[in-house]
Amino acid sequence: MPQKIVGPHLLSDIVAMWQSLPLPSEYKNGNNILLEENFYILEEEPLQTDKLVLNLIRNYRTSKGKKITELSLELWYKRRMSAKVVLTMMTEVDWNEGLFNNYEQNG
Repeated sequence: MPQKIVGPHLLSDIVAMWQSLPLPSEYKNGNNILLEENFYILEEEPLQTDKLVLNLIRNYRTSKGKKITELSLELWYKRRMSAKVVLTMMTEVDWNEGLFNNYEQNG
């Protein structure tokens, strides 16, 4: 069943959705510091989603050796992307492309 996203906390609710994906616990917020988030709302409210997709954009290190990861969280509804959030995080763990092979969530 599609999930409707409405209300005054729309943007923070979208950002938090990646936490609902079945990622190992070391990839959850306790090990990441959110540095930047960019929202792309492609449909009018209420947003609906029947699929979440988390993609790795890139990893890099700062000049001081801090690990930085950029991810995109896509919200899909009926085979159309309804919203996208690009997250930049300082992290303690290594993210890799292999991690994302199974991190789509339907429903």
